[in-house]
Parts: sequence; structure tokens; C-alpha cells
Amino acid sequence: MMKRRSLLQLPFALALAASTHAANQPWSARLLKGGFDGKHYWTGLAITLASQWKTYWRVPGGGGIAPQIDVTIENGAEHKIYFPLPSRFEDEAGMTIGYKDEVVFPISVQPTDVARSLKVSLKSFFGVCEVVCIPAQFENEVLFDPASSSAPDQQLISRWQSKVPVLSKAGPIIKASADQEVLILEVLEPVTDIFVEGNALHYFGKPSATSGIIRIPVSGLKASDELKGTQLRLTINKTGTALEQIVTVL
Repeated sequence: MMKRRSLLQLPFALALAASTHAANQPWSARLLKGGFDGKHYWTGLAITLASQWKTYWRVPGGGGIAPQIDVTIENGAEHKIYFPLPSRFEDEAGMTIGYKDEVVFPISVQPTDVARSLKVSLKSFFGVCEVVCIPAQFENEVLFDPASSSAPDQQLISRWQSKVPVLSKAGPIIKASADQEVLILEVLEPVTDIFVEGNALHYFGKPSATSGIIRIPVSGLKASDELKGTQLRLTINKTGTALEQIVTVL
């Protein structure tokens, strides 16, 4: 095990060399088998964590490690990986974004030929952290047979599907602007938290709200007006409801 920032400097190949069968491992993972909804088969990567350990969202924050999930399909046309609404954590290493206890990343897979079996193979790399971090890898495969209705994990997958942000075109953000190194969002109604995705070189900090205005500090800008005219993807926690909104900064 190692400090979090040391782990970030490891090459990917070295991280994959870490054993996934160490004694008292603080995580476990499995590949789920859901059902067929008429267009897609459903699977998912499920990660269970020991108490106080966490893993990360696709934008992990200043000290986190974004998960890498690679999927290959036999008899598959396309697939999509979904990321449930994350939480924000603050500790001595800084602010990170992710999940504690457990998380499922649902995956939808569209078959090329619905009359044939479909096989999903998954390889993943992710960080799990408490005070220290360790690299984790997991790989497995699942076979879907059109002649079988077996879907032992569909209820679990559906529960985590309900936590995936839904695209909102009507709000709650009504205006996005920038003032120096601060992103300013005007909101229609209160929100619990907002996670911002844009240029990978920009780091968006913790929001603060006053009278319908949310201010988010931004670091990594090369110029004070660099955000203007850019599109940002917002993941919004609105008192437990997960929303997603695309905004253009004025």
C-alpha cells in the first residue's frame, strides 16, 4: 500500500501488476448479470468496499483516481457505461469525488443479432483509498443466452440505474457565467451539490451558494476569460435527485 499521490504517479502497467487476492483486501468486485429490455442486455461492475474506504467517480477530484473500465463484446453493436451520482469527500489529502460502501456502474449492451448469444468481457482498474491508496484490478466475463430469462442481478442493477443522472433541459441552472477564476451559476431552486466537467486541465472546487447564486472556484486556467464560450457538463444533486445539464458559459 502507498500514499495516494504516489499511486497517481504509477504507470498503468505497474498498477495492473498488483495482486487482487491479497489477504484482508478492502474491496471486492463482480460482474453482474441483468436482463434484456427488448433492445439492450444489462450488466454492471459492482464494487464493495470495507468501512471508510472509497473509490472514485469519472472526475475524481484533486486526489482521486478515475476508474478505467474496458468492455469488449462478442455479438455486440454498442455499449454504454453509466456513472451513478457521486458524493464529495474531504480529508487530509484534499477533496475527492466518488463512492463509499458500494457502487454499481451499470452497463447496457446492444446485441448485433438478438437470436444469438452475447458475451461481455470486462477489464477494469480503479483506486481504493482510506488513509492510503491501493491499485485494484478486476476482470471477468458474462454470457447472455437469448433462450434463457435468467437475470439474477437485475434488481441490483435497476437500483443503481435509478441513481444515474437524468438529462434536464429546463434547469435547475438557468445561467452560467465566469468572473476571473470563479464559475457563477444562477439556479431556479436549491441544489445540494454540483460536479463540473470541462477541460481536463481545469479543476472545479467545492460550490458555495448565496441567494440563488452558486460560485465554484476554478484552478488551472491559463487566462481569466478562458471559460467564456465553453460548454460544461454539470452533474447535479438536487436533494437526492440526480440530474445532468449542459451549459454554455457566457
